[in-house]
Amino acid sequence: MVTIELAAQPLIVAEPNRSATWQQNKWLLAGFGAWFALMGGTFAALGLWVILPFAGLEIAGLGAGLYAVCWKLNHRHVLRFHGDTLTIEKGVYRPRQIWHFPRAHTALAVTPPRHPWDTIKIVVCGPWEDVPVGDFLDQADSKRLLDALRGQGLTVRSYSPAGRIEV
Repeated sequence: MVTIELAAQPLIVAEPNRSATWQQNKWLLAGFGAWFALMGGTFAALGLWVILPFAGLEIAGLGAGLYAVCWKLNHRHVLRFHGDTLTIEKGVYRPRQIWHFPRAHTALAVTPPRHPWDTIKIVVCGPWEDVPVGDFLDQADSKRLLDALRGQGLTVRSYSPAGRIEV
C-alpha cells in the first residue's frame, strides 16, 4: 500500500498490504482457544487428559505464527522530501535505518520484472549509496510508487541493462 501526502514537505509511505490487524488476529486466536479448550475439556472428562497439553501447544504455535506475520507486515519505507533533500526511513514501528540524499544528485534505477507475476524493482541511487525501496509491494503499488517518485522530480537513470522497457 502506498500513501502519498503532497504538502509543503511531500511524504510517501510504502507498506505491505495487510489482511488483518493484530487486534483481529487476537480475536481469531481467542476463538480457536475457546474451541480447543472445549474440545480438550470434553476429552479430559472422558478420561483422555493427555490431549490437553497438545491443545495448548496448538494455540501457542498459532499465536506465535500470527504474531510473526503481523510483525513482518508492519515494515515501512517512508520517503520525505525536504526542499533539496530526500530522506529515506526504513523500519518496523519506528525508523531503524535512515538515509539522506541530495535531491539534485539522486536518481532512480528501475528493473522490470522477469516474470509476469513479479514486480518492478526500484532503487534510489544517490552519490554515496543505493537503497532499494518498496521491494515488498505488489505490481500496482510498485507502479504507483514509481509514479509518485517521478512526480517529485526524481529521474529514472535506467530501466534495464538491455535498454528502455516501458513499465
